[in-house]
Amino acid sequence: MNHKFLLFTTGEGSLDPLNWSSDEAALYSTSELKGMKPASSRTIDLFFETTYGKEVVTLGIKNSTHVEVMKSITTSLNSNSTTVSIADVDNSTFCSPYIVSVKITSQETHCQKLIDDDKTKLNLARSNYSSCMIANTDSSDISLDLYIASQVSTDTTSTTVLAAETEAVSASSVTLTVDTVNATADVFLDERVYITKANGQVVFVGVCTGVTNVTTLVFAGGLEHVITNNDILRTGARYNSLKGVVIPTGATLKLESNEISFDKSIHTLYAMSSHSSGLLTFTFNY
Repeated sequence: MNHKFLLFTTGEGSLDPLNWSSDEAALYSTSELKGMKPASSRTIDLFFETTYGKEVVTLGIKNSTHVEVMKSITTSLNSNSTTVSIADVDNSTFCSPYIVSVKITSQETHCQKLIDDDKTKLNLARSNYSSCMIANTDSSDISLDLYIASQVSTDTTSTTVLAAETEAVSASSVTLTVDTVNATADVFLDERVYITKANGQVVFVGVCTGVTNVTTLVFAGGLEHVITNNDILRTGARYNSLKGVVIPTGATLKLESNEISFDKSIHTLYAMSSHSSGLLTFTFNY
């Protein structure tokens, strides 16, 4: 097995055969394969440690066929061939009929700045970065909140804000009047909003795209379920990994993979700076 090699191509090389790049094809020794695991409902990540550093091959698969694909890869390692085509998109050769695409990542960095003191969604391409550097670029100390917010109906929390009217299902923009407790951008803006039906089922109604004032919410994409007067609005539960952590002026806070990893299919990562101009820079490395 030590002398076998695993071949991956993305299909992009055949589109321009004279200009192949390092993220369009890769050949790894089986000894460089360190493991594999589901990355989402339709992807599997294969982890390699090479002479040039850590690399990841992401296989796009048919929905929820992770076990079948991983078994096929394992079986392929025992073949008599020196070169095993795990996923050769350019030549339509796959070790499993459930594999549909390939992405090769040798190095990946995501940089993002906070520009105000509002909650900011960190627009990450993945959820398993190896580290995150958070730099304070201001001349004074800044405190940071970092949390994940649920994006599924099975993990929500009451906002105690009530609908003050009934709004029907609509594919057009809906403006909803609310009362009892002031609606704020921190609670609602860009959040998935839910209600609890009479049978106790929590259902998604729409994404809040605007908080006009403390009594008015806007759903530009419309509503998927009827909201009735006095329905209690719910949003995804939040889980803080950092709360009020002070980063001194000119300092950088480093978070390791186990401190920033999360399930991107059911959570979103948010950050909030105590400075009105943000002045925190995030650098995620993979």
